[in-house]
Amino acid sequence: PTPQVRPGPLGDLLKEAGRAVGGVEDAYVRKEDDDGRVWAAKTQTELRAKYNQRMIEAQNSGEDLNGLPDRLKAEIEGDLQKARKSAPGLRGTHYLDLASPDFIADVQGAAKGAEARYRVTKRVGDTEGIIDANRAQAFTNPAMFARLHTETKALVDGLDLPLEMKTRLQQQVRGIGSSAVQGMIESDPYGAATQLKAGAWNKYLDPA
Repeated sequence: PTPQVRPGPLGDLLKEAGRAVGGVEDAYVRKEDDDGRVWAAKTQTELRAKYNQRMIEAQNSGEDLNGLPDRLKAEIEGDLQKARKSAPGLRGTHYLDLASPDFIADVQGAAKGAEARYRVTKRVGDTEGIIDANRAQAFTNPAMFARLHTETKALVDGLDLPLEMKTRLQQQVRGIGSSAVQGMIESDPYGAATQLKAGAWNKYLDPA
């Protein structure tokens, strides 16, 4: 029969020591993992708060919001790069990198909404400026009314805007007719009265 060799006391001690070392290593790995998770979560929370505030300030400051999603993405990536340098270990950067794409996507999604609202607001503001300028021209040169009204109406009718905004602009376009009539009254009161009595301007003016 093959002789059985039993480990001696030293062998038992070495096994126990190995298990103890393994336990210490496991505990260290768990601690490093936990520290990394907490650090990454804290960093992301701070950055989320920062970029929430950044969005509010951008919308309230009058800043040009065209291209905002890409600008914020570049800013976030710069902050993430700085943050990685202060990570408590590789686990921290690992968890931060895992969470970063969703975080960036969330901020960019909000920025795209802000950019879209900004574009609509700017489009309306620019169009109102055009209408005001054309009203002024119609007053000083009523003979230009037909061209000014046709061009401005076509511009407004072709805009892709919420119904309420578009309706408001269309009402403002009617003001070009009022301005032209006022200009005519100043330059040729008799001719203006004759045209008004004949109803030539009815479709261009708001009902009295």
